[in-house]
Amino acid sequence: MEPTAKICERCGGRRFATFEVRGLAVARVCDCVPPCETCGGAGFVRGRNARGYNETKPCECRDLFRRVDRFSEAQIPAKYRENAFESYESKTPSQARAQARLYELAKTISAKSRGVLIAGPVGVGKTHLLVATLRYLTLERGISCRFADFFHLLGNLREGYAQGRSDADLLGPLSTVDVLAIDELGKGRNTDWEYSILDELVSRRYNLGATTLLTTNYLDAPPVEGRSTRGFSAKSVVETLEERVGARIYSRLLEMCEFLTLDGPDHRKNP
Repeated sequence: MEPTAKICERCGGRRFATFEVRGLAVARVCDCVPPCETCGGAGFVRGRNARGYNETKPCECRDLFRRVDRFSEAQIPAKYRENAFESYESKTPSQARAQARLYELAKTISAKSRGVLIAGPVGVGKTHLLVATLRYLTLERGISCRFADFFHLLGNLREGYAQGRSDADLLGPLSTVDVLAIDELGKGRNTDWEYSILDELVSRRYNLGATTLLTTNYLDAPPVEGRSTRGFSAKSVVETLEERVGARIYSRLLEMCEFLTLDGPDHRKNP
């Protein structure tokens, strides 16, 4: 009987581990991964192409390093670095449906796929599911992603413009990344400047057909009889997402995203 292979305590057999660096989540290939026998750890191999010329090309082992780099480039806050589909505990049918749907999408979504908007009250796991989707897209599929908290995003853009930086410098990377995830859409003072920035960003991604994932604490439509608003604040029930972001942006989001609504109690108050 062969002895059971020992599982690495650092990575748990995943071949990578996540860490915190300056408040952000990063991943690195674990030390338990041996050097590639094909390239000897160099990451590149030499061979002949179809025309008979010698060429150097990336080794197949680079795929793991590429996926790990994608996760580190996503700028996910460090406190969410272990948020995965497996660790999400659904408490209501709507949460279970959203978990299953996002997992299905994470396995099939591409840079030009229709995105998702997750609406729900605080504490139902919207951010967890958002990050879990990014984690799968980066670490399992190597897709370029970017996480942005809406309120912090506005602050960073305001600071950048004050420093004289251009739209291309500030909005360019957010516009062209394969998958952009915006957390807490609608949070802020809702000034004309904030509206114009959101309109510009949404319009750019809309025109590019780029995949956008979002969460919001606001209902996507006025409540109707039989529809649960459990956990939603009075403000987010009275003021809908359309009223919060404006008819133009909301109309584009309808075309860009599939809408999922979660309900339930705040897990922070009811652990």
